[in-house]
Amino acid sequence: MNLRMRAWRGTSLVRLFPKDFDALQQAILQLYEYRDWETFRQAIPAIFLKFIPADAFWWPEYRVDLAAKQVTVLSFAGSDSSLLERLSELAPRQLLNHPSTQYFLKGC
Repeated sequence: MNLRMRAWRGTSLVRLFPKDFDALQQAILQLYEYRDWETFRQAIPAIFLKFIPADAFWWPEYRVDLAAKQVTVLSFAGSDSSLLERLSELAPRQLLNHPSTQYFLKGC
C-alpha cells in the first residue's frame, strides 16, 4: 500500500484517503498485538512494508562508543535476509560519518 494524501481545504495540512487511513489503523492494531520484544521484532518488517513503499526494511541495534569511535551491531531484523549480513558489515563503518549522526553529535 502506498499512502496517498490530499490537501485539507486549501491549507498546507494533509489528510489520508479513507482507504489508506484504514490501512494505517490496521497496521497500528497489528503492531499493538505484539507485546513481547522478539515477536514484535520479527513482525515489524512485514507490517512496515505494507504502508511504507520500499524494497526492503532493516532495523539494526547498535552500541556506540564515542570515545573509541567504534560502532558495534548488537542485533538486526529485516525483510531481506540476503542484505542483512552485508548491511551489518557496512553500516557500522559509516554510522559515525552519517549526516544525522553528525547533527546529534554537535549537541553532545
